[in-house]
Amino acid sequence: MGKFGAILLLIMVFMAVTSPGSAELVAVFTLVTYDIYRTYINPKATGKQILKVSRLIVLISGLLMGVLAVLLNLVGVSLGWVYLAMGVFICSAVIPVAFLLLWSGATATGAIAGCIIGCLAGVTTWLSVTQNARVNLDTGRNAPMLAGNLISILTGGAVCAAISFFNPQNYTWDTTRHLTMVDLDHSKVPEEDLPAKVFSKGYLTFWAIIAIVGGTVGSLVIIVLPLYESYETILEILNGMFTDDIMLGKISELDTKLDAIIKTNPERTYLLQKKQEKAKHEHLELTETTTDVDL
Repeated sequence: MGKFGAILLLIMVFMAVTSPGSAELVAVFTLVTYDIYRTYINPKATGKQILKVSRLIVLISGLLMGVLAVLLNLVGVSLGWVYLAMGVFICSAVIPVAFLLLWSGATATGAIAGCIIGCLAGVTTWLSVTQNARVNLDTGRNAPMLAGNLISILTGGAVCAAISFFNPQNYTWDTTRHLTMVDLDHSKVPEEDLPAKVFSKGYLTFWAIIAIVGGTVGSLVIIVLPLYESYETILEILNGMFTDDIMLGKISELDTKLDAIIKTNPERTYLLQKKQEKAKHEHLELTETTTDVDL
């Protein structure tokens, strides 16, 4: 596609980086601002104070992310290694968090214990499978990473479920219903400080429709399109798993190529046959000599 394709690829990479980066920054400043700052440090924080703290957290988090990315690049750690290793360290929290959201009997003790024990079990398994008890780029291979990820996520879920089952909390989510938002504070946030001012019902509906349509189309492209493009390869794999047709076809193709080579070079074929006959004759003579010595 020439220069136009290069531009499209650059735009795609930019969007792929900025979109998850923005989501991570929003998650970090939300947790720090509401769950730490407003809960423990300043429970009576006003909307303006929360907005100021959230902007500061975004700035600090962005700088730390950039520094970490540069350091990982300097030491030669690839994004794939970071992605897989991240699963070993944090996958233990996936099932406990799901339990906390969907199961009223899930307990905080079970979730914390599941995260810690699952992480330790995942790291131990990860390093044990590598057969060298140190973390390096070799530990990023598929087998160690797969083992560490599976043990981490399954152990975390099992520990959380076991503790919560024997000592359920019976949580009713009442505390979440009493969360106060910024717009309910006594001090109002200036409208000029908000990116899109105050959202009207129609404006919010518009953004909700865009989010739903974008998520649906993206899911179809990510899930359905690769399956469609790899349809023939998937059939070959399934065929090879349950039948020997592919192997027999490869052997037949190899025989055909060997026959073609032999026909195009008869002199080399003759020398090869003579060499084989000589080796067979020497083997027979050695066998007869060994028999005579035994007698």
